[in-house]
Amino acid sequence: MPQKKKPDHSTDAVERAYATLRDLIVSGRLAPGTPLIERQTADLAGASRPTVRSALQRLEQEGFVTLARIGGRYSRFLVAPVTVEAMRECYFLMGAVDGLAARAAAQLPSAQRKTLAGALKKLNKKLLAFGRGGEPRFDEIEPTDNEFHGAYVAAAAGPWILREYSTLRPHAKRFGQLYASALTRRIPSEVFQEHEAIVDAIARGRPDAAEAAAVTNWRNAADRFERVMRDEGERGTWQTGAKAAD
Repeated sequence: MPQKKKPDHSTDAVERAYATLRDLIVSGRLAPGTPLIERQTADLAGASRPTVRSALQRLEQEGFVTLARIGGRYSRFLVAPVTVEAMRECYFLMGAVDGLAARAAAQLPSAQRKTLAGALKKLNKKLLAFGRGGEPRFDEIEPTDNEFHGAYVAAAAGPWILREYSTLRPHAKRFGQLYASALTRRIPSEVFQEHEAIVDAIARGRPDAAEAAAVTNWRNAADRFERVMRDEGERGTWQTGAKAAD
């Protein structure tokens, strides 16, 4: 009789389960407030229950899931709700990290700044074209915006900035994904002007101005996003602390 294959609880297995579940959460396929029942979540991730338990603990540490008291008797993992407060905290942190990367980019040698600024201008023009071509699509805008900011992060940021940026960016994408249609209808021209300010400061080698422009871009984005969220409503808060059945 063939031996039963042992479940894979290795670090690689946890990483795969973590990545699968994070992608489902960021894309919105696992909606905010969704209870993550261990057996069902293990099936969804194609992993063992102990492996998924470890992946969920990591996702909780990174803020993608939360542990809520159910019926006052035991705790259960839920997909983290999306609130105005959480969005603003994320965007302000993104601004701080992005600002440090922009500052570093403005301190690069002149030739590197010139090349980088040229690439950034092309990406910003691409974003502007999306805004002028009728109602833009989030799946076009988000990758291009990510490429814009990611270009100077990759060019100049150190390992600490890179680590924080890579942790925060999926949260920013998740917030945007859940409100995609409302957000893309309201992309104002000042977004492109804010980007131009970042590019200009990097090109001119002005670190203070580059950092300030990046911080302003993210903080203004938080204000724009908050107006959308106030109109559309927060997501998943109904489950937090819910007195749900087993």
